[in-house]
Amino acid sequence: MTAPGLRVEVTAAATAECRVRIVGEIDMATIGALRTAFAEILDTWTPERLIVDLTCVTFLSAAGVRVFVQVGNRMRRDGAEFAIDPVSPVAARVLLACGCGQLVGTALVAAPRITPRPRARRPPWS
Repeated sequence: MTAPGLRVEVTAAATAECRVRIVGEIDMATIGALRTAFAEILDTWTPERLIVDLTCVTFLSAAGVRVFVQVGNRMRRDGAEFAIDPVSPVAARVLLACGCGQLVGTALVAAPRITPRPRARRPPWS
């Protein structure tokens, strides 16, 4: 599954475990292709465990983080597991900045529900 600037490769597929490698940039231009790729993966294989490799991701937007959160929530709702492992330094910084560091590794499996951390409220006079 490809789009200009993004390639999604299913490196191992089975009902027990599916491994996906994402190569390139995840931004507004490629987010539709990423959503479509995950929809196809979940509908085709219905894996019990989905592991996403982001080592070759050179840019990750907040929209991409949202897709990962949505996929993780859907999988947990269906009784499956989701993890991002391994992850590039670029993607790790964005995941941490968005308050979604728990998406990395097996910590996500134990979390009941992943939601981005709410923004801090600023006083009205600032």
